[in-house]
Amino acid sequence: MSMPQVSNVVDFELAQLMRADSQAKTAAIKSPASYTEVSQLISGQLQTTLEVAEILEIFFQSSQYLVRYDALHYIHATQSVNVIIGSANALYAVNYRLTFQGEYLGDLFLQRSKKFHEQELISFESLTTSLIFPLRNGLKYHAAIQSALLDPLTGVGNRAAMSKTLQRDMDTARRARQPLSIIMLDIDYFKNINDNYGHACGDKVLTEIAQLLQVQLRTSDAIFRFGGEEFLITLPNTCSEYAQLVGERIRHAIESLVVDFEGQAVTLSASLGCATLHDAEEQDSFIKRSDYALYTAKRNGRNCLQVAG
Repeated sequence: MSMPQVSNVVDFELAQLMRADSQAKTAAIKSPASYTEVSQLISGQLQTTLEVAEILEIFFQSSQYLVRYDALHYIHATQSVNVIIGSANALYAVNYRLTFQGEYLGDLFLQRSKKFHEQELISFESLTTSLIFPLRNGLKYHAAIQSALLDPLTGVGNRAAMSKTLQRDMDTARRARQPLSIIMLDIDYFKNINDNYGHACGDKVLTEIAQLLQVQLRTSDAIFRFGGEEFLITLPNTCSEYAQLVGERIRHAIESLVVDFEGQAVTLSASLGCATLHDAEEQDSFIKRSDYALYTAKRNGRNCLQVAG
């Protein structure tokens, strides 16, 4: 998708100061009573949710009463938030970099098929002041939710995130009639690593394995720490044959990985179990089949991949 033409990036707090004189001298496009009504409407409705996408949707719909525009595009890269509301084919955009007392709150793109008049921007900026605090609260809520779904050591998803994501992928696979595979991975002889080098080394091994998996997999795949030294990987729209190829690629990459811990070279290997979703299968059964395949791989000598029946 091509971005509309953006002539410059405007710091929102600075824009407010620059337009202060204009606001004092010039009436809004609609009557002052109309502006007050819209501002109160936005302020009231924005208090009803902490979801960033819902906050922006409310603001987009309500602000249309005062300033007509085609789309609102919001980006906060560090929190992985990217929300587009309305038509994304606009030719022109004004980019506001939102901040509050030095805290970055994201970039807001106001988009339209024709350029904005100065007075329209004045009106929009006046309304946007009511967005700052709800958006700030929404971002804090989003960060808390994301943190609750991540394993604090490795940064990949935890068991709660795994259950939610896997069920979503299962529902999507059945609805779209697409295959879905998962891989259960266990680091071989991990207890020996902890015993010989210490738990700090074990933590470093887990972290580097998680980073390796992120490099090896597609953006549509997902990684979760299942527990201890076990990871579960979801592979949407992936048949058993391709999942085996992915598993073997991961196994070879781990076999080639050398973890440097306090000047000592720690070599690794992993055992993997692969399963592909059956018709009408429940999540517990799906996971158990991959776990049993993993157990079979370990029983067969480790450092290998086993496919579930």
